[in-house]
Amino acid sequence: LKPSSCPRPAQCSPEQCLAVDREPPSKPRRRTAELPGDIIGDMGAAGCCTCRAQEENAPLERNLTINAVNGLSEDLDGPSHNSYSQVDSLQKEWHIVGLSINDDEFQKVRALADAVEDLDDHPACARRPLNRQAQTLLRFLRGREGNVAAAEQMFRASLDWRDSFKLEDRIARWRLELAQGRSREARLFQAYGTDAELCLDRAGVPLWLMRLSVSDPAGMLREVGQETLLVNSLSRMEDMHAHLRRSMFREGRLVRGCVQIIDVGDYGEYGAPNWWTRMWDASRVGKSAFKIFDANYPETTRKIFIVRMGRVTTTIYNLIMPLVPQRTRQKMRVFGAVASEWAAELREEVPADSPLPNFLISDCSEAFATARPRGGLVPAGGEVPQAILDA
Repeated sequence: LKPSSCPRPAQCSPEQCLAVDREPPSKPRRRTAELPGDIIGDMGAAGCCTCRAQEENAPLERNLTINAVNGLSEDLDGPSHNSYSQVDSLQKEWHIVGLSINDDEFQKVRALADAVEDLDDHPACARRPLNRQAQTLLRFLRGREGNVAAAEQMFRASLDWRDSFKLEDRIARWRLELAQGRSREARLFQAYGTDAELCLDRAGVPLWLMRLSVSDPAGMLREVGQETLLVNSLSRMEDMHAHLRRSMFREGRLVRGCVQIIDVGDYGEYGAPNWWTRMWDASRVGKSAFKIFDANYPETTRKIFIVRMGRVTTTIYNLIMPLVPQRTRQKMRVFGAVASEWAAELREEVPADSPLPNFLISDCSEAFATARPRGGLVPAGGEVPQAILDA
């Protein structure tokens, strides 16, 4: 990459540009968690004015992912010498992306960055410069199959949605409410929520378990309302993308989404009543939320295990497939009711010494009886029995 090919030549002269020749390896180069002392000198193409044009004197921020990953902090009276600024963080991110993808895709990411340069002052970028984050832009580019114009449209619409929905404020309030556990809604999710983060996969990202098998979507909708149900799901989605970004900085390479496990099994006496009805409720209640996820969170998963499928769930699956984008379908792995069908493949996704829940690798009654999250039918009126809260 010569200075003449800088993505912002109008704002950057050859003397100012930090770009250097880029020789991408044939395979992504794995880097250690320790960052080089001379960030700019090690940045290659990512160090060009793409990241520095309007942020030359940007203040250091205290909650940057790169600092959290590397155990760095800032003193109350000012930044420590080990902390990285927002500029440093963005430069490192472009560096990692540049090493992890091929030249053609990298050029498209740079073109997308140019196209959304004017969004610096967008309200959705006030806390985080989303329009300058290479990994974020790459996700939207891949979400539109490499079409820069379509990715730009998708990204702009997503920022507008984040702003109009007041996403970050709503999620912050909900997380505090959940942590305090004082509201009726928070207690219901604590008692009957069926999503969980399991052990870390080989990239250091938690496996995302969704036990639709024991969930009560209609009951939860009845008791907490559509908005709270959606905000809770969006909070988990934001959490997972935060995990992916932390893994990127920690490992020095891109991680193309998490591994998700969707459990739809009928566990009989070890599950929750009315399984057939609840499975249909899940497809109905989740339909509107899925459209939001698809429009705003591309590249969330890299592989989806759908386990313990039966005739009913296969029928539902076939009905909803037309609504699922092709790029998502390609990530799906569908398995029947016996754990041996998927256990070996699932184990390949995690380090050898990582523990998996017994009910995901065994079909014995003891494994089913101790499966968590437990889920269950949400009580009418929303009062959670104390015994369930204490369990």
